[in-house]
Amino acid sequence: MRLTPADLLDSLVPRAVAAGMSGQDARRVVAHYVACDYLGRHAHGIFWMPAVLETLYAGGASTLASGPGRLIVDAAGRPGIAAIVDACDAATERLASSGTLLVGISDYGGPTGSLGWFAYMLADRGIGSISLCNSIPAVAVPGTGTRFGGTNPIAFGVPGDPHFVADYASSVMSTGAIRMTGVSGDDVPDGVMVTGDGEPSSRLDELEDGAMLGFGGHKGHVQSVAIEILCGFLAGAKVGREDDRSTGTVMFLFGKDDARRPDAVAATRASLLSAVSDARMSGEAYSRVPSAFLWNGDSASDWARTTHVEIPDHVSGFLAEQGLPLS
Repeated sequence: MRLTPADLLDSLVPRAVAAGMSGQDARRVVAHYVACDYLGRHAHGIFWMPAVLETLYAGGASTLASGPGRLIVDAAGRPGIAAIVDACDAATERLASSGTLLVGISDYGGPTGSLGWFAYMLADRGIGSISLCNSIPAVAVPGTGTRFGGTNPIAFGVPGDPHFVADYASSVMSTGAIRMTGVSGDDVPDGVMVTGDGEPSSRLDELEDGAMLGFGGHKGHVQSVAIEILCGFLAGAKVGREDDRSTGTVMFLFGKDDARRPDAVAATRASLLSAVSDARMSGEAYSRVPSAFLWNGDSASDWARTTHVEIPDHVSGFLAEQGLPLS
């Protein structure tokens, strides 16, 4: 299904407002998901809207607490995506006079959204970033079916021409990707999840009582736990299964003044990416960096000027079944 960005906003923004979002927050949330669909990242796109609308949101303003080199945001129940966009805007102003900034955002409602998109938006402003967020418990302690940390992703953003953005979960598959298998009718691949007893499974209906596996065995679990702790320590977010606080996001941001000579950085970066793209694995026609994207340097707002956004049929069908038909 092909729809214009305006059509998608007109269909979904009123529903977000009805869930308690302010008009501005609703537009920011829907725009975030539409932008992800525009980029072809459908597991992070409007497919998420039914889950977003399950939460009741506050329509107030975030509280900002700042100090030397830090910006701490209490979102006061606002949607996470809108609160993070606001925090990025405030951080951009701060970085005009400060080269490095720690940003922590917590007490928000609904999903965090795509960390990669925020990294892309910041890179458009000449800001480098390392971002972390925690999520509801989902990843198994190795050798068991017991959940501890969430899929807890990390994202890197390096501005340039093109921008380099990498965004990946601590789990073998992201939450969006594994949920998308249930919508598309595909099976969950082997090695992605286990039952509550820790037995391998590819049945999505067993995930509710089971858990997702961390990538690389114990390595993904360690990353999940580390991000869980950092989000609690630096943003005041929940830590572990028994903590009833909200999830949170932490961003380490670097302005242009924080790097060595920009021309030297650009040359080093171009050389590195060229070496990666030229590398060949045995039997492979090409190589790539998994979960990494070389953005073409266009503005992060280009999605709004496109003539249409492609929405897969299984996504539009799923939304219609959930009472969100796209016009």
